[in-house]
Amino acid sequence: MRVLILSSVDHPQVKYEAESLSRLFDIDYVIVSLNRIQLIKALISFIKRLPLILVALMELRIPPLPSGYFLSSLFLAGYLIEKKLRDKYYDIIYTHWLFPAGLVGLVLSR
Repeated sequence: MRVLILSSVDHPQVKYEAESLSRLFDIDYVIVSLNRIQLIKALISFIKRLPLILVALMELRIPPLPSGYFLSSLFLAGYLIEKKLRDKYYDIIYTHWLFPAGLVGLVLSR
């Protein structure tokens, strides 16, 4: 079973949970954050994957969120789809904390 763990922060407890679960399952642990260098790559990835992200958002029927969180979460979702998760299937997507990991996890699940 493949499990994707998304976390908004690099917290020791979340790392410990991921390490513990990696004994039983195939775990990918991803910190969902952007630095300035990745921001341009994330914007390009977002534009490339825009139709996929828009379809996922329509399926989710997400209520309006603060624009800064919403846009950065969409950029992160596009970046993760393009660079890390393009050819992988996950049985479970576990997100730790709501912004931005929770919204990114919802978009990726669709």
